[in-house]
Amino acid sequence: MGIILRVDVLAREVARRGWNHADLARAAGISNATVTAAHAGRPVSATSISRIAAALNATPPLEGVDALLGE
Repeated sequence: MGIILRVDVLAREVARRGWNHADLARAAGISNATVTAAHAGRPVSATSISRIAAALNATPPLEGVDALLGE
């Protein structure tokens, strides 16, 4: 059984770091297919979510990007 992430939040956090799907997969140590599933609103494992969160927490957002994203 998997968990569905909020796609809008995930996309925003990826964009805040200047990443694409492959960058997130590499930083989180998960497959591109898992990242694609998460971005598509499909369920992913709790382990994958934990890895995604750790990767995002370990990499600060790019300076000034929030203004560009309307934050």
